[in-house]
Amino acid sequence: MTKVVTGENTDYVFLSTTPLTFTREGVEFAGLAGAVSVGKDGKATLILSAGPGKVGYQGHVISSAVPFEKIVSAGNKTETIPALAWAIKTPVAPANLVVFPEKHLQKVGVTKARTTDGTTTRYTVNAIAALDIADGNVRLYACNATVVIDKANIRFVVPERAYAQLSVGAVGVRGVGPFDLTFTPDGITGKVDGDIRTLVTTWPEKITRPGYYMDSIRWYAGFADEHSISKGTTTPQFSLAFGVSSGEHTVKINEWEWPAMPPAPVRAMLSKL
Repeated sequence: MTKVVTGENTDYVFLSTTPLTFTREGVEFAGLAGAVSVGKDGKATLILSAGPGKVGYQGHVISSAVPFEKIVSAGNKTETIPALAWAIKTPVAPANLVVFPEKHLQKVGVTKARTTDGTTTRYTVNAIAALDIADGNVRLYACNATVVIDKANIRFVVPERAYAQLSVGAVGVRGVGPFDLTFTPDGITGKVDGDIRTLVTTWPEKITRPGYYMDSIRWYAGFADEHSISKGTTTPQFSLAFGVSSGEHTVKINEWEWPAMPPAPVRAMLSKL
């Protein structure tokens, strides 16, 4: 915590890579990053730069799942700002899921589990600060994410507006959520929500030249001019980028399909009289 006193304000600034708690001089803070700026008029600007967290001044305390900025007056009052409601949700865990006793993962906020039939492995990340952790060929950088690994596909889910980079072997995605993307050797399908932005993924194994659709409308995906850029590697090469508009959309990447040709024009024959 840093305290800065000027002729206009007294500012309390908080920044940490691990959650911190501060309660002193009428100021309350719990979280990673934020500030309390107290003016001469007795009002305070409460700022939470990275949620979730709690910020307060002289009894007026606001808890929030998302970043916010608000001017308050002293007084015994509590407020709660809920997380934004996105269309992307954390997938429901199947009933036959068994959690691995991986204490080194659970300690930092990662749960690893597998179905009793052994067909599906699931990683769940739930932490205040973004984790950067590897488990075998699985690499997780996220605050809140789920990775579901089946024999036929790999599913990456980030249900909040936060940056994540997730990969399993040579398959992966990086970018800001919310998104729910399923990868197969033939392509990528799924849903996105949130702001206008670009997502970057690895190149599906069986695709030579990718075609990109958003809400069934043909768009363009940017890619490197090497059709086999990510084939045969053991680590992910993020070589395919596609933009999404703000809001909820379905997305699909598959082998390029040429548009249907227009019907042939009617022909007329001229004969000499």
